[in-house]
Amino acid sequence: MDYTLLQDVYHDYYEMPQLAEQSEDMVFCGGCYGRDWPLMMEIVKAMPDVRFCLVMMQTMEQAYFGAMQGNYPKNCQVLTNIPYKRFMRCLCQSKLVCMPIDCEAPQGLIVMYEAAANDKLILTSDTPTTEGYFSSDQRLGRDVGQWCERIRYYLANETERKEKARAFHRYLKDHCSERQFAQTVASLC
Repeated sequence: MDYTLLQDVYHDYYEMPQLAEQSEDMVFCGGCYGRDWPLMMEIVKAMPDVRFCLVMMQTMEQAYFGAMQGNYPKNCQVLTNIPYKRFMRCLCQSKLVCMPIDCEAPQGLIVMYEAAANDKLILTSDTPTTEGYFSSDQRLGRDVGQWCERIRYYLANETERKEKARAFHRYLKDHCSERQFAQTVASLC
């Protein structure tokens, strides 16, 4: 069976260079649906020397972490229902974005584009969707140790982290532009 991949459109308005301050070691995970929040919290607990910022809807915090009653590990800040600009500030102030995904459907594409637009390296789950975007060392399973090893590696290897992030940003600009989308649709007619 023949098929044509029609990727979501990347827009330059995802870029927010004025917010791109760097923290020493902060890792960001945020979004609405499709995140594997329990896995993310296990990663947080396994890395007490690394700061994490988790951003989600309040209903998700209650569903996934209600039993914790706000008693999160000291290295973890959990924010809920924050305005978009604050969400982006948190993302931009991180060095690395983690997106463990809880299903194989396309999830997290907007956060992925926002992170890439601001030159943040992304670590995510290995799914059919992410396979089309990321190298194998950025697509991970459910092994907490594997996530911790990759996070530590990329926090310690700034040059490689930045080069991969910039390369992915260029890829999105070249392959996921409005023009490319329109050309792909036109070729189907």
